[in-house]
Amino acid sequence: MAQAKKQRRVYTRAEFLEWESRQDERWEFIAGRIKMMAGGSADHKLIAGNIFALLHAALRGSSYRPFQQNMKLAPDANDDVTYPDVFVTCRAFDGKAQTLASATVIVEVLSKSSRDDDYGDKWEGYQAIPDLRHYLIVSQDEPTVLLYSRAGEDEWRFRRVEGLAATVELTAVGVALPLNEVFEGTMVARG
Repeated sequence: MAQAKKQRRVYTRAEFLEWESRQDERWEFIAGRIKMMAGGSADHKLIAGNIFALLHAALRGSSYRPFQQNMKLAPDANDDVTYPDVFVTCRAFDGKAQTLASATVIVEVLSKSSRDDDYGDKWEGYQAIPDLRHYLIVSQDEPTVLLYSRAGEDEWRFRRVEGLAATVELTAVGVALPLNEVFEGTMVARG
């Protein structure tokens, strides 16, 4: 006798946001899937914190605002809701907002639990954000950053930046991120 297939419930973004607001943990809504956020290692948090600090200092006084991993990104371009490790927006926002709809720069620090999403469904969704100019995928195991920069409406340029002496240039926001400062205090920097 054939077993009936269990139907997977499909949520709307509004249903997900309402459900997530009642949860103790952080969850993401990526390509229609609900996924719990993992905790992350000390190095993961140091790298994300270093990048936020560098962006915050460099963008002070400009119209760009960096956010850390507890701010939700819910783009107008799709139904995804994510918590990037760091992102920068140039759009005006309500200070009481629980989500922001746009990003110019998005940074994801790789971990075993997020690797597939960071390279796959998240990246697919991020590309639909019209304001996005730079997407960085940062390794926590070696001084390497994969930089995707928008070159046209549907065209992206890829650059692999390696080594503690290297610098990632975020031309859209006029900021350079020296990798020795990105990885400061981590096992990578200590060798």
